[in-house]
Amino acid sequence: MATKYTNLPGVFLDVLDGQLTTVPSPGDPIFLILGTSDVTQQTINGVTLDITWPYRVDGTSAATTLFGSQSGLGKGMIEAASGGATNFRLWNVGPTASGKRAVYEGLFKAYDAMYDQPVDMVVPYGVYLDDANVMDQTAGEAAATIAAVNNGTDNDTLGRVCARKINGEWQFAWWFPENPADLGASSFDKTDLISGSQTITDEALTGSAYDDATGILSYTLANAFLDDGTHSVSNFGSLVSGPNWTRNAATADFDTLGDYHILGSTVSFFVGAGLVAGNGDDAAAALTAAIALVTATSVTLTYKTTITGITANIIDTGGVLADIG
Repeated sequence: MATKYTNLPGVFLDVLDGQLTTVPSPGDPIFLILGTSDVTQQTINGVTLDITWPYRVDGTSAATTLFGSQSGLGKGMIEAASGGATNFRLWNVGPTASGKRAVYEGLFKAYDAMYDQPVDMVVPYGVYLDDANVMDQTAGEAAATIAAVNNGTDNDTLGRVCARKINGEWQFAWWFPENPADLGASSFDKTDLISGSQTITDEALTGSAYDDATGILSYTLANAFLDDGTHSVSNFGSLVSGPNWTRNAATADFDTLGDYHILGSTVSFFVGAGLVAGNGDDAAAALTAAIALVTATSVTLTYKTTITGITANIIDTGGVLADIG
C-alpha cells in the first residue's frame, strides 16, 4: 500500500470520475455547424454582449446550454459530437421558427462569409437536397404553392432565387413559375415591385345618395376598401379633372369641394350643401355641376397599394428587382 505524505510541498491533481468533458484540441478537424437559434447574446462577467459569428466552442456542454439542445445549432453540434467531432465553430442562420426560405438565405450569407476560412467540414443542419422546391412540381402543384406563398401560409417551399448585395447587405428575390417545366410560358412581371405600388382599377361605385344638409354625396363601393394611408387613390373614373381630390380622415373634416373619405364600402365626397330642387337649379344638374360628374351611375375608383415585397408569384422584400432595374 502506497504511503501518502500530505505535508510535502507540491501540486497535487485530483481527478473525479464522471466529471470528464470534451475539450477541443486546436489540431482537431474544425466542424462548422450552420443552424438556427434564438440566442444572439451571452452574458460574460455580468456584461451582456452580442454574439459574433462564427462562434468558437470551448466546450460542447457549455455551448449546448447556451444555445439550447433543441435549437438547430444545438442539435447539429450534438450529432456531430456523437460521431467523434470535437472542434466546433457555430453560425446562426436565423431564429428556430424560421421557414426554409429564410434558412436558405441565412445559409447563403454564412457561405459567403466563411468560404475562405480554414474549416474542414460544414454541417448545414435541418436542410436537405430534397427540400420542397417549386421547380420539382407540376403546373397544378405550382398553382397551389403560389396561392399558399401569396397568402403567407407557405414559408418553406423554395423557388428560383436571385441574391444581390444592396447597401452592404445580401437581399433575396424568389420567383415561383406557374409552369416550372416551361419558364418561358410563366409570368415574371416585376413592374409593381420596381415602382413600389400595385394599381387596382375599375372598382365600381354605385347607388349615389346626396345629403343636402351635410353636402355629402355618397356611393357604394363594390369591394370594401380601407383608405388608411397605405393605399393611394389615383383616379375617380368618369369624373373629369377639376376638383383637387383630398383624402380626409373623417367626413366631419369635409369643407372643400373634392374632399373625400372611404370607409369600408362607402365612398363619400363633399360637393356642398343645399343642392336641392327648388333652389333655382334642378337637383341632378346641380350635383353634376358641383362634382363634375360625367355619368353619375358609372363612377369607378382606381387606387394604388404599397407593395411590401410580394406580388403575384414573386417575393422581393429587399428590393432586389428594383435595384437591378
